[in-house]
Amino acid sequence: MNSQKKKGFGIRFFSRAFYGVCLAVFLLFLVEGLFFAWILNAKNDTARSDAVLVFMGTEKRIETAYQLANQGIAPYLILSPSCKRLRNLWDKRYSLKTGITHIPEIHGSTTFENAFYTSRIIETNQFKTVTLVTSDYHMPRSLMLLRLFLAGTDVRVKIHKVTSFHQTGDPPLAHFLYNEFLEFWGSLFEFTSWKITGKLPEKPEGQSQISRFLKSLLLLNIKLSW
Repeated sequence: MNSQKKKGFGIRFFSRAFYGVCLAVFLLFLVEGLFFAWILNAKNDTARSDAVLVFMGTEKRIETAYQLANQGIAPYLILSPSCKRLRNLWDKRYSLKTGITHIPEIHGSTTFENAFYTSRIIETNQFKTVTLVTSDYHMPRSLMLLRLFLAGTDVRVKIHKVTSFHQTGDPPLAHFLYNEFLEFWGSLFEFTSWKITGKLPEKPEGQSQISRFLKSLLLLNIKLSW
């Protein structure tokens, strides 16, 4: 009888633990979904700031950042990452007005690194407000990372989403949101690891085979044509 009671107790314990974990996972994804919905439906902020900051990725992001700078949104422009040759090329292409100063950022090659290195620039220059420019589907994760790196400061990060105009043959927006939804948790894990170890995550080419396998298994291999 005692053994049956112990067995029954064990089954109930693991059953409750399983349902508890499932509920916790559901609530976490629900919170993430609400955060994504809030950012995707938020209006772009066009008020003045200290700098326009763009996480590179598509030509439309670059064009939008230059448009904002030329409209007088901010006196500084941070393209993460960019080299001098490309900045000179874009300055001519988008007719950058005089009085707008570039602050170089040449190291970032992932969203995590974009947020890390630009947060250092923001703190070094003692900016109080920055306007973050990136694609709509990319904004939730970008904003989350930048705010995490700026935690403890009084810097206000305003958003300016670049609408993803999909051309014929491009994957649907839902595919990009799916990838970002999963990578959101990967970025949180990387941030936690960085806080503990002080080391930046490995670049994609230096990641372990297990990490690359999981990404190839879970993430869609997609990109925009523009």
